[in-house]
Amino acid sequence: MSESVTSLFDASVAKFNERPAFQFFSRTKNAWCTMSWLEVSKTVARLANALKHLGLSKSDRVAIISETRPEWVICDIAIMKALGVVVPIYHSSLSDQVSYILTDSAAKIVFVENASQLKKVREVDGLNLQRVIVFDDINEPLLANEVYFEDLIKTENDHFVGAKLDKDDLASLVYTSGTTGEPKGAMMTHDNFLYEAQVIERLGVLTKDDVQLLFLPLAHIFARVLEVAWIQTGHLLAFAQSVDAIVDNMAVIRPTFMAGVPRIFEKVRAKVIDKAQSSPGIKGRIAKFAFHQAGVLAKNPKARGLKLCISKKLVFDKIGRELKSKFGGRIRFFVSGGAQLSSEVATFFSLCGITLCEGYGLTETTAATCLNLPWALRYGTVGKALPGTEVKLAEDGEILVRGRGVFKGFFNRETETKEVFDAAGWFHTGDIGSIDGDGYVKIIDRKKDIIITSQGKNIAPARVENLVKAKSPMIAQVVVVGDKRPYLTALVALDKANANAMVSPSQELSMSELSSNTAVFEEVKNAVARANAALASFEQIKRFHILDREFEVGKELTPTLKVKRKHAIKIFSKEVNGLYT
Repeated sequence: MSESVTSLFDASVAKFNERPAFQFFSRTKNAWCTMSWLEVSKTVARLANALKHLGLSKSDRVAIISETRPEWVICDIAIMKALGVVVPIYHSSLSDQVSYILTDSAAKIVFVENASQLKKVREVDGLNLQRVIVFDDINEPLLANEVYFEDLIKTENDHFVGAKLDKDDLASLVYTSGTTGEPKGAMMTHDNFLYEAQVIERLGVLTKDDVQLLFLPLAHIFARVLEVAWIQTGHLLAFAQSVDAIVDNMAVIRPTFMAGVPRIFEKVRAKVIDKAQSSPGIKGRIAKFAFHQAGVLAKNPKARGLKLCISKKLVFDKIGRELKSKFGGRIRFFVSGGAQLSSEVATFFSLCGITLCEGYGLTETTAATCLNLPWALRYGTVGKALPGTEVKLAEDGEILVRGRGVFKGFFNRETETKEVFDAAGWFHTGDIGSIDGDGYVKIIDRKKDIIITSQGKNIAPARVENLVKAKSPMIAQVVVVGDKRPYLTALVALDKANANAMVSPSQELSMSELSSNTAVFEEVKNAVARANAALASFEQIKRFHILDREFEVGKELTPTLKVKRKHAIKIFSKEVNGLYT
């Protein structure tokens, strides 16, 4: 058994050799291309040699700021081969966030994708970077410590000999998303990644015959685990051109597996619902009837009867056939992770005959802790704990985790590390949940996000927010407010494209115009009312405010599109206070 990610990679190269490893779109050739395992290995070796010649020592940190692309994976493996520690930084990170992570990790070398990312690095004061390595050509001269990726590796040997790594050696510093404060560098070992990859293969989630379409940012632990699972199984890893091109790429790549965050699946559902309900005459009325029945089922999984059967036959079966065709016709199942998936979205895909499995995990648990498997799905839960992982509840309902996937601790933060581990080695996740008699785990909300009203009622805001979002394609995000307040209110961020299409299809309106539009207000009002109908009185939203701009990554959203709830409430404090006057 491999002792490190790099030894696992070498074993897979020897096993798969000339078999295609990557599929990607080449902008220079304007065509889809492949790279074999042997070709990938040679490029990795050249880069590892280059890093060695730059003086990279064991445990030196090397950062990568780029969108998901083949070079990212090549850098990841090469840095580890050269005994370095990989520090991923989201390509959407703002300059101050880049500065914080580069400084906190004391990175010596940085890989950047393009001029935009290079600019962020150049703006950081006080860094002592040995090299900044650039993937794409830029339209200005490079500085003395900057070099292009191709120039760096072109004279290097395509065979690399390095020191052996141990399974407990540090592989990566993965910074948490910072939803409740400054990001912390989670120390991930080689064994953390190996464990996840081995379990994924053992459970049959991915096999050597799969084609995986990857679009998730590799700065996220979820995508990194899928990368190592690719090394473990030897399947074909295809890179999406962009998030916007996912569906178009699926038609070309014809993947058998794809993972995403809930917002991606929410958008698919919202687009389908909007199109179907906009159909004229009887078709539109039938669609509305069918989606209403889906909503009833999402609220009560036992609510299956004649009305639902008719809805499935007349509406959902057709939608399912169309979606499967658009997805390439070979998809076995999707996996959703990174945030809670609403029951409405899960129910929609289920009725369409498309399997969408929800999983649960954190950066600190190397992504997957629990996973619903296609052959043992239980909607409304995140599945059972992975084999080899223990999960239990603390007295207050907090989910505790122990096992090979749990991280080593926070980089240079001994106090914070001690705070999240107890004497028995259980990691305290900060999530409140429940576990049923069969071992299926249900996530209620983040412990720190639980709202306690002035009436003493405890409310999980995520459930309320997901309910409202599911009621209208026009709504992108909802932030429920109510801690120490007499009742709940909400900030509503619109999906500009959907809102515009619904109220003014022939003319583009500004966000300011949309947020004050009477039809928009009525749509949001009805969505809130329909959500409230499924809630206890103390959980209901009494007032709401429609914001005049979309939420932005780096401000109200994390790079994985999770809402920074407390930060958003602070930014829009004037609007919040107005809801209580």
